[in-house]
Amino acid sequence: MTLGLDFYDTITSNIPRFRDLAKTILDGGGRVVIITAVTPSNEKRVRLEISRSRIPFTEVEVVLYGKYSEIPKLKLEKCRLHKVDIMIDDHPNTCKCLSKYGYTALSVTPKGTK
Repeated sequence: MTLGLDFYDTITSNIPRFRDLAKTILDGGGRVVIITAVTPSNEKRVRLEISRSRIPFTEVEVVLYGKYSEIPKLKLEKCRLHKVDIMIDDHPNTCKCLSKYGYTALSVTPKGTK
């Protein structure tokens, strides 16, 4: 099984729990791919934050976007590339897009969201 995880407002909503989830998947022989979208100016900072989070992973895909509306399709491409079985993300449009193409997408509601 390959689990896809978004970083901001998904992993960062509860780092210890997502660390445990990723470890469980990896210990069971699965793969964990962090797939997160950022603007080009934030790429280095995001990679550093992912590293500091100590989330175990198989691969990291930092997709760069110019328009926010591009994110769902960019993440869909990475899910296809890595043969993701389940993707967990906070972005409703990403989850809808992935579901439309047959992926299991689980939505996380970020802390503080009403």
